Amino acid sequence: MRITGPKKSSQVSAKARTGGSTSASGSFSVSDSGGAIAAASAGSVRSLTAVDALISIQEVPDATARRAKAIARAENILEMLEEIKIALLSGALPRSRVTKLTRLVEEARGEESDADLSGVLDEIDLRARVELAKLENAA
Repeated sequence: MRITGPKKSSQVSAKARTGGSTSASGSFSVSDSGGAIAAASAGSVRSLTAVDALISIQEVPDATARRAKAIARAENILEMLEEIKIALLSGALPRSRVTKLTRLVEEARGEESDADLSGVLDEIDLRARVELAKLENAA
């Protein structure tokens, strides 16, 4: 193994000049040019961008939230249909229940893209409008 002596001072000073400033005595010093301030502001911008990204992700509804909303809407429609069925069998169907059902169906139709479900909603809407027409003729 070969050991060489220390490097020449000209080689060391050339490398030191490229990385920072040196004084005549060879000591290292950092200039106060605001580089640390620029780095701190860039870091804060990055952290704000990350927070904005997290907030925007939370605002987007996921598939489970849409599914839960669709299930709740379907349960409301089924409950309304059950109430209307009981009212029809008893002979006292209030107009307000039928109009509420048509409103619920319209809301559900606007948010659904399934063709089969749209067909079922169309049938419910048609039947509700027929019952509304019957109520108008009876009055």
